[in-house]
Amino acid sequence: AVLSAVLWLAWRTRDERVRALRRASESGAVAQPRRRSRTDRRRAALGAGMVVVAVVAAVAVVPWAARDADRRVLRSAAGPERQIAEAVSPLSEYRAMFSDARDEDVLFRVDSTGTAPERIRVATLDMYDGEVYRSSGARQGAFVRVPASLPAGAGRAVEADIRIDDLGGIWMPTAGGLVSATFEGDRRNALADRFYYSADAEAGVQIADGGLLPGDAYEISAVEPTDVDPATFTASGVDDGVTGGENLRRWVDEHATGDSGADLVALVRLLRDRGYLSHGLAPAAGAPLPKWTTDLAGYQLQPSASGHSLARIETMFQRLLEREDDPRAQSTGNYVAAVGDDEQFAVAVALIAGELGYPARVVVGTRLSSSDPGVATCEAGECRARDLSAWTEVRDVDGRWAAIDVTPQWELSPSLEVTQQRDPENVTEVRPDTVDEVVPPDPVQEDNALTDDAQDDDGLDLAWLWPILRIAGIGLLVVLVLFGPFLAVVVAKALRRRSRRRDPDPRVSISGGWDEYVDAGVDAGRDPLRSSTRREVAEAFATPSGLRLADEADRAVFSSRTVTADEAEDFWRIVEEDRRVLTRQRGWWRRVRAAVSLRSFLRFFAPSPMRRRPPHRDERGKRPPAGRRETR
Repeated sequence: AVLSAVLWLAWRTRDERVRALRRASESGAVAQPRRRSRTDRRRAALGAGMVVVAVVAAVAVVPWAARDADRRVLRSAAGPERQIAEAVSPLSEYRAMFSDARDEDVLFRVDSTGTAPERIRVATLDMYDGEVYRSSGARQGAFVRVPASLPAGAGRAVEADIRIDDLGGIWMPTAGGLVSATFEGDRRNALADRFYYSADAEAGVQIADGGLLPGDAYEISAVEPTDVDPATFTASGVDDGVTGGENLRRWVDEHATGDSGADLVALVRLLRDRGYLSHGLAPAAGAPLPKWTTDLAGYQLQPSASGHSLARIETMFQRLLEREDDPRAQSTGNYVAAVGDDEQFAVAVALIAGELGYPARVVVGTRLSSSDPGVATCEAGECRARDLSAWTEVRDVDGRWAAIDVTPQWELSPSLEVTQQRDPENVTEVRPDTVDEVVPPDPVQEDNALTDDAQDDDGLDLAWLWPILRIAGIGLLVVLVLFGPFLAVVVAKALRRRSRRRDPDPRVSISGGWDEYVDAGVDAGRDPLRSSTRREVAEAFATPSGLRLADEADRAVFSSRTVTADEAEDFWRIVEEDRRVLTRQRGWWRRVRAAVSLRSFLRFFAPSPMRRRPPHRDERGKRPPAGRRETR
């Protein structure tokens, strides 16, 4: 827009200067130069030099000067929403952490000179679509940049120095409610600039250069809640979302005695007791047991599939229900049937909490210490892949969140057989087969019945009409966009001509006809002086009836005789003939340019000529002597 405005102003300035020099040359006051002056050549050289310098600076100098600078564009300061949406859910990668290839990998190390946290939170997952549990990035509070410190809530103050080894990804380990985070190392400025935290989700993400790298280190101060007990919680109701399947609801209905926090805790404990820990499928024949089983004395390997979709969770509860209906389970007291790990059980507990009216979310992280011997903890602050776990957090009616451990037991092996029961034997009477001949009834004659072909009237098929209309509409829109401005000029001239011709006053109509004649000449490229009389304009235009139009316009304007409507109509007829002569003198292309020209609209705004005469003398055809012409 700025470039267009500058070019337009430059062109208008030059055009007005050329017009002024032409008028001065015609009057004999100034001689029109035949060649460009030294000043013009110097001005052109300076302009060309400026363009060359600008191009060289933009193409060569600027890239060389900015080769080591960070390139920052408008999207450089965007939030982590895109990275969160594209990241793989940590719960989907949970089972891979227990493979023999990654079992011993140290993900990160935690040291503390003060009070160490109990849990290290890696990611908070608050959205479940029936297939994957992931972070919404907005539902529990958006991830935003934080100041130097956040308000410390009620709870136990903890501190931790965290060093990343083989974790990777965008999820940044934190603890409790974060108060401050101080980054260290060579990337400390980039890490601080690209760190985002959600106070509601109590989780942080790091998107500097794609996420965390080995060697990244930071110190955190946080607050862990100490007075939250899920057994004291009250259900607050849940929003619309994915709920458990039929088997899960049936299991909850059979075992839940209410919807209090204590009832929820009892259901979780029952589920953990009747579940069995398993991090993978059975190894191939002759292959050794997985490494994660070495620390579990007396463990009997049971295979289990990965994934935490609704179908996978439903399979768990189907086996639980089948085992509970098995008479042998009642005789032995062994109801263990659900096989899986934290991936499945965390989702199952979240769905159970939703059935009882508690909002829930899943947290992936590690524990530095725990009073529950059935969960894994990091040894000496080294959090390895096998130490990764998941738990469920439920929300009280007052907004507080409490963690519930979900890891199933592994001491009592499941018994997945179901007692085979014989089908009941019912005494049946065998009768001999008999065949009776059945005579079909006579057909009913319906003379007025119409055939299917006659009754089916699908009507006229107009499916072909919509593509044609769409293509025609698109074509018409393109034509309007390309030629709309020119069409608007033509329409505006037609409306102006119609308004002048239909004026109720014949004198005004004739005066408007003369203006239409002059406008046609101006649009055709003629350039009459504003101080010229009508006869002078007609002589300059050199049309067949130009002088007649000038005389009749003068008589209509200055005489006192009555002008009739018929005279105005005859005048306009002559105007139309001469207007066509003006527009057709220079070929078809110039006729098109005249039709869309705006010069006739702008001629009243053009600057006054260099010479000025008394208006009454000009109108009456009287001109002052040449020696008395005034200039300005």
